[in-house]
Amino acid sequence: MIGKLLKFFLLLLALAGIYVTAGVLWPLDRPQTPDTGAGVVLRNINLVDLETGELRPDTDIVVRQGRIEAVGTNLSAPDLREVDGTGRYAIPGLFDMHVHSLRLSPELTHPLFIAAGVTAVRDMGGCLGEFDSWIACAVDKREWNRAAATGEIVGPRFDQITSLAINGGSEIPSGWDPALGAPDAEGAR
Repeated sequence: MIGKLLKFFLLLLALAGIYVTAGVLWPLDRPQTPDTGAGVVLRNINLVDLETGELRPDTDIVVRQGRIEAVGTNLSAPDLREVDGTGRYAIPGLFDMHVHSLRLSPELTHPLFIAAGVTAVRDMGGCLGEFDSWIACAVDKREWNRAAATGEIVGPRFDQITSLAINGGSEIPSGWDPALGAPDAEGAR
């Protein structure tokens, strides 16, 4: 009986491994950026005003070519599509101050940032200047900034781009400046 249970458990474990591997390696289509046309008018939105700390109900926001053009009430923009924002809220874009990006980030995490209102990030990870098939390097993040700015991908702006980790870990290759792998203050000095 225990032998059958062990075989069943190993089979489940193997299937789980296959599903995880397929999920990570399966090629995904990148999310498409929405076609906003010339722009949009958000009507009757509840605007969170961070300068005053107040909620401004029934506010209109005019967005033209990806930029906020006007904020107020009863704004006129007859050439733009209108969206009823009744019961919805608008806040300034959020900034995630500590992320670590992978090369798969444009497909996996970038759209999730935007969906959660995070429009900019400070990436704390990096590679050591050598190609890494998993970790995103500075060149990857610069390309993502360019692609997001031109509407090719859905993703946040990378305001801080690191190129390597300096934390005293064993990831510093031999032959590199030993200060990069200093395990303590004395080693850094």
